[in-house]
This record gives sequence, structure tokens and C-alpha cells, in this order.
Amino acid sequence: MVENLIVGLACLLLGGVGGTASRWITARGTEDERANIAIVRLSAGVEHIATELTAIREDMRSDRHELFGRLGTAEQRIAKLEAHRESRNGPDC
Repeated sequence: MVENLIVGLACLLLGGVGGTASRWITARGTEDERANIAIVRLSAGVEHIATELTAIREDMRSDRHELFGRLGTAEQRIAKLEAHRESRNGPDC
């Protein structure tokens, strides 16, 4: 009789520990799932930012190319005007 009581109590204790462990594992799984979702969202955000930065760099590169092209053209025109002025008036020195 006492042995059955001890076995019953042991089963209750193990069942309680098992249930608690099961709830803990389930809670950890939920936390891990939430963490994984957060990581995926952060990764997607970083990829989006990288894509936008690449687009901005390309825009800056094309703007810079256009700007320096125009400056080069202006510099050539100024040089031609100065050469023409010098040929008509002589050197300013």
C-alpha cells in the first residue's frame, strides 16, 4: 500500500516536472520563433538599405560624370576665349 503511494507520488512529481518542462520548451520555441521573425525583418531592412545605397551611389556617379563633363567643356571654352583674346591683344603681362 505504501509502495503504491510512493510510486503514485513519484509519478505525480515526474508528471509535474515533465509538464513544466514541456511548457518551458513551448515558451522557448515561441520566443525563438519571435526572434527568428525579428532577424528576418532586420535582414530584409538591411538588404533594402543596401539596395537604396547602391542606387544613390549610381546616381551620384552619373551626376558626377555629367558635372565634370560640363566643367571640362566650360574649361575648354574659357581656354579658347583666352587664346583668342591674347592673339588679338597680345599678352597681358
